[in-house]
Amino acid sequence: MMPSVEKYLAAGGGILPPDLFQLKPYFESPVTDEMLQRYQRFKGWAMPRGV
Repeated sequence: MMPSVEKYLAAGGGILPPDLFQLKPYFESPVTDEMLQRYQRFKGWAMPRGV
């Protein structure tokens, strides 16, 4: 996930995405909405839900 966040930050001027779904184009392998729903933003980081 972090490489995708880093690519997003580079393209967006260092601003974190409003939601993780904005990262979809930045993943090397395709991801689904269901995959991203397993994560939540936590103070700028994405963590699996329930952690």
